[in-house]
Amino acid sequence: GYQQSTGEYNFDHFFKEIKPYLISADLTLGNLEVPLAGKDRQYTGYPRFNSPSELAAALKNSGFDLVTTANNHALDRGEAGVLATLDNLDKYGLKYVGTARNDEEKNRIFLEEIKGIKIAVLAYTYGTNGIPIPKDKPYLINLIDENLIQNDVRKAKELKADFIIACIHWGNEYQRQPNDFQKELAAKVIGYGVDVIIGSHPHVLQPAEKIFVNSEEGIREGLVIYSMGNFISNQKERYRDSSIVLILEIEKDWQANQTVLRNAVYIPTWVQRLAHGKPVYRVLPVE
Repeated sequence: GYQQSTGEYNFDHFFKEIKPYLISADLTLGNLEVPLAGKDRQYTGYPRFNSPSELAAALKNSGFDLVTTANNHALDRGEAGVLATLDNLDKYGLKYVGTARNDEEKNRIFLEEIKGIKIAVLAYTYGTNGIPIPKDKPYLINLIDENLIQNDVRKAKELKADFIIACIHWGNEYQRQPNDFQKELAAKVIGYGVDVIIGSHPHVLQPAEKIFVNSEEGIREGLVIYSMGNFISNQKERYRDSSIVLILEIEKDWQANQTVLRNAVYIPTWVQRLAHGKPVYRVLPVE
C-alpha cells in the first residue's frame, strides 16, 4: 500500500473488486485483527502487528461500517496501541466494538437501528497472545466470559434490540473443524439470546450450522459460522487464502413483534497475492 510518489499509504485497491458487495449492505462488519497504532510505534508484521491508519480509510471507502477489535492481536502495541487504534477508527468514521478506552465505553452496547430494526453487535476474544491486560484496566478488551456475555445480551434486550450478533475470536488455528469448546460455547450463547455467532481466529473456513437450544424463552434457533477464514492476509498456504462474505437478510414482523433471520447466503473470496510476479493483494469474489 505504500505510494512511492507521495510517501503515504493507500489500500483502496485491496478491496476494489469486492467493494460492490460490501457497500450494498445496510451494515457491513468485519474483524480488524491488527492495531492501527501509528507510525511512531513502527509498522510490523508477525508476531506483533501494527498497520498504517490509512487501512481504516480503505475499509471505510470499501463499505465497512463496523469493525470488531476483540482478538488476540489487539494488545500487540499495548494499552497505547488500543487507544490509538480507537482514535484512528474515529478519525476515519469507522464504528467499533470489542475494545474500549474506559468502563463507560466497555459497558455501552453497540446498537444500530436500520429500517426500524435494532441490531446489537457484541465481540469477545479468547485471549491476547499472553500479553497481560493491565489489572486496573480490564475494560481495554472483552475476553470470553460467560457472565459478561449474558449481561451484555441482557443489556441489549433492555435496549429493545430486535436481533443480536456475537463475534467471537476462538478455536484452533488452521483447523478446518470447530473444537468442543467452540461447539459448547456456541450452544450457550445462542441460549442466552444471541441470534447469529460469527467466528474468527482459525484463519481457515470452518462450517456453519443452525443450533436449536432449550432456553427460558423456549426453543431458540441460532446460526453459527465457526470461522470466516482470511478475508485479506499474506498467508498463502492452502485454505488460508480464502474466506466468505456472509450476507444476512433480517426481517421483522411488526404485528407479532418478531425478528428473524430470513436468509443467509455467502460469496466465496480469494486473496490474489501476485500478478505477473509482482505483489497485488486484492480480495476477489470468486463466484
